[in-house]
Amino acid sequence: MNFASFFTEARNIGFIDDVRYVCGELSSEFVQAVAVSSLPDEARKRVYRVVNYFDQLGLLVASGTLEANIVIGLLGNWLDQCWRALEPYVMLERRKRAEAMERGESISGGYLQFFADLVVRTRRTPPAEIQERMRLCKVDGP
Repeated sequence: MNFASFFTEARNIGFIDDVRYVCGELSSEFVQAVAVSSLPDEARKRVYRVVNYFDQLGLLVASGTLEANIVIGLLGNWLDQCWRALEPYVMLERRKRAEAMERGESISGGYLQFFADLVVRTRRTPPAEIQERMRLCKVDGP
């Protein structure tokens, strides 16, 4: 796996704008959370872009393809902030999917389990701790 190609998305200005939207504007636009799939088109697209990227990262970490410390050291703060902002929407989406499955509808279960796993790993070993262990050089000054 080429790390640089996968992390290109995290440097994309559109993705950065979507992360800012998810972490800041989403909750003020929607006073009451709804399932992710029930969000209006533009909001849903922005949320999907963020959660799908983090879910794919989580899959690569869980499978051992990417080293967790690299992902968390670089993106851990975003992972945790986005999860905190999105958790009510994700939980409602999971409930909606569980109800659909009970009705016999064909829908995938385990919504964003890899993203959630990556958040748990991030909370167990925060980015600052990983960065400290890496013994990063520091520029003099504030």
